[in-house]
Amino acid sequence: INAFTMGQRRRRLAACVAVGAAVATGVTGLGSAQGAPGRTDLPSAVPAAFTPGVNNGQILGMAQVGSTMVVGGTFTSVSAAGTTTAVTRSKVFAFNAATGAISSFAPVLNGNVEAVEAGPTPNTVFIGGTFTTVNGVTANRIALLDLTTGAAVPGFAPTNGFNGIVEDLELSGGRLFVGGSFTKYKGVAHVGLATINPTTGALDPYMNLNLAGTHNNTGTGRVEKTGILDFDITADGTKMVAIGNFRSIGAEARTQVAVLDLG
Repeated sequence: INAFTMGQRRRRLAACVAVGAAVATGVTGLGSAQGAPGRTDLPSAVPAAFTPGVNNGQILGMAQVGSTMVVGGTFTSVSAAGTTTAVTRSKVFAFNAATGAISSFAPVLNGNVEAVEAGPTPNTVFIGGTFTTVNGVTANRIALLDLTTGAAVPGFAPTNGFNGIVEDLELSGGRLFVGGSFTKYKGVAHVGLATINPTTGALDPYMNLNLAGTHNNTGTGRVEKTGILDFDITADGTKMVAIGNFRSIGAEARTQVAVLDLG
């Protein structure tokens, strides 16, 4: 299933947290604020035999929502464990975390899913990526979906949302933190980072640090867009570490990595 893409990114971010000395505006060193300790037991050396297969494309993000695993990426079909029967699931699908059974959750997207995050209420999930419509309705790079029906959750209005790719999402402290290669949300300048209301989709002005510059500034070779590739937030919600393509964040010079004090 190649389901470890996001986990590998998260481990890299954890390493950045451990050594992160570079900080952005209003940021201090991480010190001992590492949040609650993790689990002490080890995973089984034998993977679960019931995990579904992804038949093509890539997995770019996944999250557990209650007893359901939600997987996003570039794929167009999946198969139940032990079978070769293809089930159409384009860019996102869900399966039971205990049995591997593929659910009927099958929203129709016109682009890839780069990030998945549990929603603010049970049985809901956020997705972010390159898409601009969900089930034929405008949803610019972000959506909040019902895990039973695949329909948009009423009240969350991402119309005129992000003008660039959403790469990562995390719900923390009552806010949805969003990172990517965008420059605006709902017409308001937010380069690479933004916070929005997780229930309504309204802009939350809390995150006001804009990124600038690109790591490759030699004038030759491939140059990617300015933005955040991944970020993570400590369990206590006080620190964020972000990695991406930038040379400054806020008023501070930071190249590719920054640690933010969330206060």
